[in-house]
Formats: sequence, structure tokens, C-alpha cells
Amino acid sequence: MKRGQVTIFIIIGVVLVGLILIFLIFRLNKDSSDSDKKITIDPDLQPIYSYVEKCIRDVGENAIIYIGTTGGYYNIPEKATNYSVAYYYFEKHY
Repeated sequence: MKRGQVTIFIIIGVVLVGLILIFLIFRLNKDSSDSDKKITIDPDLQPIYSYVEKCIRDVGENAIIYIGTTGGYYNIPEKATNYSVAYYYFEKHY
């Protein structure tokens, strides 16, 4: 009797997972078709738009590089190496 109950729950679980996957696949396909739309910029504003976009890209790349080289920290903790990488295992204390 108990094996029959477990089988029913497994079947219900597989069906639910399948329905969720189908829903997510259709949702992702819908979102990707929306991203194909182009943004139209007024030709008079194009230089400003390009400048701001380049500035944001440059600052973002610099921030990612800095954070990556400092072990994920913007403000370096007290316990850090000479290369500004934080460490927490010091004299057998965490």
C-alpha cells in the first residue's frame, strides 16, 4: 500500500517539474523575442547617448577589474595581503 502512495507522489512530482520547465521555456522564448527590438535614438542626441554609454561601460569594466583584483572588496579590510587581497585565517582564528 505504501509503495503505491510513493509512486503517485513521484508521478505528480515529475508532472509538476515538466510543467514548470515548459512554462520557463516558453517564457524565455518570449523574452528573447522582445530583446530583438531596436532602440531608436534621435540623431541630435546620438553623440550624447554614445558618450554616456561608453562612460558607463568604461566605469563598469574598471569597477569589475578592481573588485576582482581585491578579492571581491571595494574597501579593503584590515587583514589583507600586500596585494590588497583579504584573508581571514590568521593564527588559527577565523
